[in-house]
Amino acid sequence: MKILVLFFGAFISMVSPCNIYAEDILHVGGFTGLGAATDVAQQQGFLAAEDITLEFERVDTSVELMTNFINGTYDIIQTNADTIIAWTEGQGIDAKTHDFIIIMGGYRGRQPLELVVAPDVLNIEDLRGKVLGVDAINTGYSTMLVYMLREEGLVWKKDYDLKSIGGGPMRQEAMMKGEILAGLVPLTDELKKIGFHTLLTSLDYITDYARGVTAARPEWAEDNEGLLVRYIRAMVGAINWLLDPGNKQEAIATIMAADEVSSIEALQIYADAVSPTFGFTPDARIQASGIEQILKLREVMGQMELPLPSPDKYIDAQYYQAAIDSLAH
Repeated sequence: MKILVLFFGAFISMVSPCNIYAEDILHVGGFTGLGAATDVAQQQGFLAAEDITLEFERVDTSVELMTNFINGTYDIIQTNADTIIAWTEGQGIDAKTHDFIIIMGGYRGRQPLELVVAPDVLNIEDLRGKVLGVDAINTGYSTMLVYMLREEGLVWKKDYDLKSIGGGPMRQEAMMKGEILAGLVPLTDELKKIGFHTLLTSLDYITDYARGVTAARPEWAEDNEGLLVRYIRAMVGAINWLLDPGNKQEAIATIMAADEVSSIEALQIYADAVSPTFGFTPDARIQASGIEQILKLREVMGQMELPLPSPDKYIDAQYYQAAIDSLAH
């Protein structure tokens, strides 16, 4: 019987939630994935209902993420839209243009990032002539950092420089070792103990930023349309379940079990996930305004030229819409 199901699985429609599928393994790359939403999708059966097993691989740098995405190690990735835009425009480490599409949204745009600085940095002027750490110079939050500092009167390459270090934990380690004196990282207890402190907060400068989006390669998406629609449907269901206040206690318990954290830690993860400021967007909607903001930031950094392209250049909403439509039936 199992062989029969696998055989006919190739011929049945992949859109209706009522269909029976052979189990598919979906390979996903990212820094943290979709966190609590993925916990819910796995623990509450949203992925199982779509016969999907998710294999997530955490990366340390955006270069690692995008290189593995290009070579097919990952079917889809979850990252900030800025990285997708940069590599699409040929501004990744390989300096080649690539064809990537954003197929699902993630978080709301107001993310509270902190510019954490060394103890002897007391004001903006103390950053002149210094080196600041970023994941990658042309992508991610580097554009946000350049914009924030320009608003305070410092110009990249003239007043300070950037150094590519890697993801947040790697930047924190570099700061602890004294290799860099500032970066957009969480102000951890370890950094506090040696005198690091917050100089600027992104919420004071940037109100919209597309982060936690899901992207695919167009050819893979076309060849795996059914799987992609099912995955989006599962994640939309999981995010909406998580955002429902009636599920709060069960959601916290789910996070505790999935992440092996205390109730206090799980409560904070939950609060961040449902925050109306920077939590998940209902229905995992793609925020075109957040992509538009990123394009403007890239123009400020000198990575884009006017007139800026439409956000639609980087979005293919057909798979998302098919998932939403199927949920309405």
